[in-house]
Amino acid sequence: MHDLKVLRENPESFDRNWARRGLSPQTAEILALDEKRRALQTECQTLLQKRNEISKEIGILKSKGQDATAHMDQVAQMKEMIAQLESQEQEFALELNNKLATIPNLLHASVPDGVDETGNIEVRRHGEPVLKNTALDHVAIGETLGLLDFDTASKLSGARFSILRGDLARLERALAQFMV
Repeated sequence: MHDLKVLRENPESFDRNWARRGLSPQTAEILALDEKRRALQTECQTLLQKRNEISKEIGILKSKGQDATAHMDQVAQMKEMIAQLESQEQEFALELNNKLATIPNLLHASVPDGVDETGNIEVRRHGEPVLKNTALDHVAIGETLGLLDFDTASKLSGARFSILRGDLARLERALAQFMV
């Protein structure tokens, strides 16, 4: 995820970098969402401060034995407004986070431009890749190492069962115990 502070400071570089990947400019939308979210946060904090001041006045009025119902009604209205603002701010924050999470990371300056991996440049190669198609499946490996026994298991309980032996049995027991 991208740092909003850095994105606010230099949005053009982000748009240029994403253009290298073939993406359209995104920073205007991101910064607009961020601005709305921050404005809602500021408004909410201002209302909280004002509510706290009125709450202090309520305490002073009650200590003097005066009627404070008007102030209490005002605090109740502010509480509802604050809840609405916080809800809206959370919606903007979620939308902003989703937007930031879907945008790819910035490319390093040394990365060549291109639509996909075919535009990459091979810098160096160490040796030749070995292409063997002799990989064994887990059944063959387990039987070869003496960790799985399918023949005895089929005699004991039928097809599709196996007996685990040695380290594999200990590993399965340890994993089961860990999960419990």
